Formats: sequence, structure tokens, C-alpha cells
Amino acid sequence: GVPERAEGIRAGSDAFLPKPVNSDAIQETLQNFKSANQEVPARILAMEDDDMQNALLKNILEGAGFIFDSCTEPEELLDMLDSFNPDLLIMDLKLPRYNGFELARVLRQNNCYLTMPILFLTSSSQEASYIESLKAGSDDFLAKPANPQILIDSIRYRTKRYLQIRALTDQDGLTHMLNRASLMRQFESIFSRTARYREALSITMIDIDHFKTINDTYGHQAGDWVLRSLSNFLQEALRKSDIIGRYGGEEFILLLPQIGAEDSLRVVDRIRQDFERGEKASPTGEIIPVTFSAGIATYPGHGSSLDEIIFAANGALYESKRTGRNKVSLAKNGGE
Repeated sequence: GVPERAEGIRAGSDAFLPKPVNSDAIQETLQNFKSANQEVPARILAMEDDDMQNALLKNILEGAGFIFDSCTEPEELLDMLDSFNPDLLIMDLKLPRYNGFELARVLRQNNCYLTMPILFLTSSSQEASYIESLKAGSDDFLAKPANPQILIDSIRYRTKRYLQIRALTDQDGLTHMLNRASLMRQFESIFSRTARYREALSITMIDIDHFKTINDTYGHQAGDWVLRSLSNFLQEALRKSDIIGRYGGEEFILLLPQIGAEDSLRVVDRIRQDFERGEKASPTGEIIPVTFSAGIATYPGHGSSLDEIIFAANGALYESKRTGRNKVSLAKNGGE
């Protein structure tokens, strides 16, 4: 109840777990602490056509530890959002050809930017402008020149909450990896940029071998442990620039930017071998033999769209399973 939780807050606690506490609740709480305490600077984008104002914002925000960039042309805002992927947008009210309210409404029509915080920073302090900013979907409204500390605190509180909410909605509940919906959003953004600059990338489909047998033999709790073990192993084995998540069931999907077919095959097969050799003792002490199969497809080479690349990678995965499992296969040219 509220009294017990309030007492915990007064004592300085960050979580409250009612008894009896099970191991899954403890593990989930610890994972949430880990995610919340990862020191990743928030990314701030300013839609501002005044170069002096952009220089001032850059000095204030980078000095406070944020990553900052600016966009001076409204027509370039969507491309800038796609490439920079900000955690908060600072919007000027008076812009060439459009006003900030109109641009905010444009963004709120796109599901990708429905929850991203928007902070209006404007020379207008009229009450009508404040109400209009709320109607357009803003999260705050500060008059120029903004007090630097108030600006920093406002951005810090809003980005922290936004990142916490996004982590909850983007994560798979069991493995704490990205879920399928958030994966596809990130994949589409990266693929769009990759296709624009004709860079290489690879997509790998990974499937745990004989997963139904593991569930039937050791129980579903052991199956959940296997999924979490592979999830943790993959996240530790990959680069920060790689994108990995749970695709569904016992399937995972991996995107390696700027890596071609042969390099991807070498990287994923090394991970497969390392995972096979690793300790597989479950929390109950049982040794559970676990391996995985994988299929790889690349751009360019195995398709011209994201769907085609994933389809080709899935075909290569089934080839691995059909020919004995515990192996990695590369898609044939054209995804055949």
C-alpha cells in the first residue's frame, strides 16, 4: 500500500517488492536499475534558424553533457530526425515558411514521434501562445532568453522520463531485449540511411535448436532461462552499433551495420561456437545443452528492401536447421 511505499521512499529506496518475492521479480528490478543507470547522454535537436541561438544552445547543452545538433531548414527536419534520432526536440516558434505549431502537429501525426518530448523556446510569452503550444503537442514552453539552468533541468527531467517510458514500451518483457515493433522501427531507420548512402549491412535470424524439447524436458521456467541466457550472451558479444532483439518465440534478429556477407558469417559463427562452449547450468543446477542455428542475408546482394533481406535471412536460417542445426548459413544470391 501507499504507507509502506512512502516509508521506503523516505528511507531512500528506489524499488518496492512485496513479500513473498520471486527470483523473476528481483531479476526484472535489477535489469531496470541497470537500464536506468546506463550513462548514455541524451540527444537534443534544435529546430532553430538563428545561428547565434544555435551556438548558444550548443554551448549550454554540451556543457551539461548532452549531445546536441541543430536543423535550420524546416523542410530538412524529418530527415534530420531520422538520422540524428533525438530524445528531445527544441522547437522555435517563428520559422521561415512555417511556424513551430505547424511543424509540431506534423510530427505528432507520425507514430515515431508521437511521444518524443517537444520543448518550445520562443521570444513570445503570451498566454495564447502557451495554450497553442499545448494543442500542438508540446511538453514545455520557455521564453527566450531562457535561464540556462532552468533549460537544462527541464530537458534533463523530460528526457529521463521519456527514455524510461521508451525502455518499458520497447523492451521484450522476458529478455529485456528490444521487442519486434521497436526493432522494426530501428531497422527501417538504419536501412533507409544505408540505402541512401549505398553502404553494406547484414541481417541475421537466430533460432534456438530443439527449443520445444528443452521446454518439454526441463520445464518452461528452464526454457525462459535459456532465452534470457542467449539474450545476455548476444548483447555482451556484439558491438554497441549492432542492433539485436527478440523477433518472436525463440527467434532473435540481429542487424550489423556496415558489414558484408563474409565478415558477418565469420562474426556470427564465432558467436555460435562461443555460445556452444559456454556453461549451461540453469539456476536449479541442471546442465542444459543449448545451441542455435542462424541465417544471414545482406544488403546489397540479397534484396533491395528490408522485407526482402529479412525473408532471405529467414530462408538461410531454415537451410541451417534443415541441414543439421547448430550452424550458420548465408543466403543465396537474390535470397533464393
